[in-house]
Amino acid sequence: MVAYSKVWIAGQDYAHFDIYRLKDGKIVEHWDNKEVMPEKKDLTNLGKF
Repeated sequence: MVAYSKVWIAGQDYAHFDIYRLKDGKIVEHWDNKEVMPEKKDLTNLGKF
C-alpha cells in the first residue's frame, strides 16, 4: 500500500510518501521518504500535486 501526501513541517511544504508491505492483513514492513517542495514561482509545471 502507498500513501502519498503533502505535509507542512517547520514552515516548509514537503511531498511525503509511506510504503507498506502487508502480509495476512498486517503491516510487516514500512518505508517512508519526504522531499522539500519548491515554491510555486520555481515550478516548471504544476508540481507534484
